[in-house]
Amino acid sequence: MIDIKQKLSIVFFILFCLGVMSLSFFKDWSKNSFLNAGGSTYRHSSLNDSYFKFPVIYILKDFKSFLLLRSEELVQQQDDGKVLLTSPHGTLWTTEERIPLDYTAESGYYIEERQHLYLNRNVELHKQESDDYLLSESLNYSILKDKAIAREDVRSQTISVESKDIIKINSDMAEFYPAQQISIYRGNVNGSIKGQRVYEEGIRFNSNYAKSTIAKGVAELEGDVVIRKQGVTAFSRRGEIFLDNRNKKLKYFVLYDDVKVIEKVNAGEKPFERRAYGEKLEGIASEEKLILTGYPKVYQLNDLIKGNRIIIRENTEVIEVDDSNSNFLLK
Repeated sequence: MIDIKQKLSIVFFILFCLGVMSLSFFKDWSKNSFLNAGGSTYRHSSLNDSYFKFPVIYILKDFKSFLLLRSEELVQQQDDGKVLLTSPHGTLWTTEERIPLDYTAESGYYIEERQHLYLNRNVELHKQESDDYLLSESLNYSILKDKAIAREDVRSQTISVESKDIIKINSDMAEFYPAQQISIYRGNVNGSIKGQRVYEEGIRFNSNYAKSTIAKGVAELEGDVVIRKQGVTAFSRRGEIFLDNRNKKLKYFVLYDDVKVIEKVNAGEKPFERRAYGEKLEGIASEEKLILTGYPKVYQLNDLIKGNRIIIRENTEVIEVDDSNSNFLLK
């Protein structure tokens, strides 16, 4: 005969089994799932993996804060050393001046051994106390190499420290070296440089490659270079823009190799299109003047004008020609 204690033990055992079966069928385990950098669902692959909710991590370099990392969820994988992140956000201190950059993304991961941060989907970086920003779909940042690579729909804005000009550049991908203040853009590069005042004239540019060095105040362009300002469109193989010279009586941009200029002139009785060719073009924005050298020639109305050096005054019929023997004006 089974006594009362044995009966109770059997009943409790059956109820326990039913409870475990119900839990396995009805509990929502997705709350402990994570999105990795590729967007797939991550579930614990090892019993040794660690899971945290709303962690806050400080990473120091030379006893100074270098990376502040927050995340809604975090999984530390023991097999490959990856720290998977959901909605990572925080702050980077990347330059010698210790200028903080705030960042956000939808997902990502961090590898502590390599000091490598990867952010994915709707990545945003903003410089604190500034309007500078970087937007992209992904960002790899190596703390050891002080190098960041942004990919897909890269958009950036930088405010020039000296001139306060607003510099916007878009591209397919970009490399950044924050401590050196160097930015390199590749693929479908397009951008603009404009003053903060509405009435200030700006320029727009396109190229296959662009390198901006803030410390030197120069942007280098290569491959199918196009510069547009008011009624002027200039083409070349390569060029330079001097970021802080827009309001000075200095060359603001220079184009090299197979230069072609098309200008719509609205001065005079009847508008016309002026075309110019040469090997080098210098633009002085403050004086609205273009200087063409390298066997220059200008087609204006029914005239062909040649010389050693030709100065075009924007939106006027006046052209200054300097040849080996004389200087004269054409109108």
